[in-house]
Amino acid sequence: TQGKLATTAAEALKFADALCQTEAQQAGWSGTYKAWLSTSLTSAASHLQGEQIYKDATLNLSNGDLVALDWMDLTDGQLDHAITRTPGGVAMEVEVWTNTLPNGALSEASCKDWTDASLGFNGYVGGSVHLAFDWTHMDIRVCKEFKQLYCFQTNY
Repeated sequence: TQGKLATTAAEALKFADALCQTEAQQAGWSGTYKAWLSTSLTSAASHLQGEQIYKDATLNLSNGDLVALDWMDLTDGQLDHAITRTPGGVAMEVEVWTNTLPNGALSEASCKDWTDASLGFNGYVGGSVHLAFDWTHMDIRVCKEFKQLYCFQTNY
């Protein structure tokens, strides 16, 4: 999903979730979708309520490929399959805004909580083609760069 900026950390997460929800609906998927994104106030794990929602749920790409068996598998530092598909099934090899460590905890660079795209701020990205920790915590990028978001279904 393509990302934009908000005015507060809470608004940024709501806006990112709305982008995820819209993209999923446009691809014909039902359910609730949220962004794998951390701010200084909320980690991706907390935002997605991962331990509760994905305790016994597999995480698959839109084409059915298995990404992780459950939350523990998703956050163990090694994916079963790279996240290389959009909700519509289109292949992607992109960098993704996350500010999130492999265990779902927040990192330290979030473009001022996703509110500032100026050259003075940086944010952590992951790489959609990676299986190890760098799927979510690969490198720091200047906030003015355009990146995607990871989106996860949060109701099962």
